[in-house]
Amino acid sequence: MRPLTLLVVSLASLAACSEEEPCTLIGCASALRVNFGAAPVAPPYSVTILADMEPLMFECAMGGLLSPDPGGAAACDATGFSFPRAPRSVTVTVRPFRDGGLATPRTLTATPAYTESRPNGPSCEPVCRMGAVTLP
Repeated sequence: MRPLTLLVVSLASLAACSEEEPCTLIGCASALRVNFGAAPVAPPYSVTILADMEPLMFECAMGGLLSPDPGGAAACDATGFSFPRAPRSVTVTVRPFRDGGLATPRTLTATPAYTESRPNGPSCEPVCRMGAVTLP
């Protein structure tokens, strides 16, 4: 009876292995989008971010170029900007450049909500988080 039990357990293990899907190698990146809402901010503007207590500073120039690029898939325009991080807490200050100086800043402190994606399968890495917040 023991050899039969061992055979049944072995066959069940093999069946479970064949049903699992192997992980693919699709990449993805986490990002946070900061929207300007009903009051767009035409470039150029400066951005100061405190993301999980880590400071980031960059400028959005004409044509959507970020300088310096905060790394990865960052982008900006008059409707907002995105940067390749998924902080638990964020403080964002946007200062438009106007007439050779800086206009009144807009600031937001938020705890973003994220949706998760696993492009290689439900139990495979990487896990990417996408979120969005809107400046008042």
